[in-house]
Amino acid sequence: MDAQSRSGARKTLTSWRAAQDEITSIVARVNADPPLACAAALNPLLAVEELGYEIPPALRREFEHRVRFGEKTARRLEELRQQIVQHAGKEFDPDSEEELRNVLAHHMQLIRPDAACDAPLYDGGPGAAERDPLRELKGTHDILEPLLEYRRLQSTSPRLAEPALFHAVRQGSARTPLRKVTFRLRKGSRP
Repeated sequence: MDAQSRSGARKTLTSWRAAQDEITSIVARVNADPPLACAAALNPLLAVEELGYEIPPALRREFEHRVRFGEKTARRLEELRQQIVQHAGKEFDPDSEEELRNVLAHHMQLIRPDAACDAPLYDGGPGAAERDPLRELKGTHDILEPLLEYRRLQSTSPRLAEPALFHAVRQGSARTPLRKVTFRLRKGSRP
């Protein structure tokens, strides 16, 4: 843990732009701590928080999407999410299998309450969208087109590691094939 996070001083990242303004410092601090760098490769948001930054819950999804997909796809995912919620007529998290099942089964009555609706996961290859259990519902309701596209896009990149795995790698109690990671900024990656 570095001096800023040990001292308890936290800096809130109020926007993606604010995070970009801090990126040079963040990268330098992560690179100075090899175990943190390995863990950051699994979940950079948790590494940023360990360095003493706070990501407000309202911005967390945007940050995760931008880290995983880049600006263009992150923007498209948010557009699709808004369409999904609009068609559902109810606010919910389409990434939560439980919330999605509740909306599709109980609120919209499109599936049985015990029907599979787990999202296709990234497997490094094409075809995840074809394995989506909701694909068979395509065309039955307006919610399906944006929902299926949202889930297809989500399956194009691995999800960020859960906190338990991040901390295990950080502490050296879990091994990864990574032995050393160095982050670099690309030209043009800063505003």
